[in-house]
Amino acid sequence: MPEITQEELDLLTRYKELGTVEELNGELEEKQQMARTTLLVDAAQASGYKYSVLERLTNGLELSMNEGKAFIGDKPIEEYANENWQDFLPSLTREETDKKVKFVSQSKAATKPVNQSKNVVSRYIKNTYAAKAS
Repeated sequence: MPEITQEELDLLTRYKELGTVEELNGELEEKQQMARTTLLVDAAQASGYKYSVLERLTNGLELSMNEGKAFIGDKPIEEYANENWQDFLPSLTREETDKKVKFVSQSKAATKPVNQSKNVVSRYIKNTYAAKAS
């Protein structure tokens, strides 16, 4: 069995202090996800595209930022979008709209019932006897 030097033993001890392989893999995945999210946020801000749509469309693509501009591969994201995401451009582009719903105002007269009695029963009786009398 090969001998372990004191330096290798110290190194192994320091590695064990970092955690198990599973814990380290989990932290690495979390860090990669945070980096991807940050990259997507930056790309969305730089291009003016919606983050949620951009996140789905760029899944599996090489997204990068260079000098404040977003790229997919070696193409600017806008050029790539025009060539490959033509059907998604309306959803991808941000449109600032007023989300308030406007209703047509109604006059108070329109809310009052026309020629209706207050009592439903008396109205029924009146209509029934009027029909028999005719």
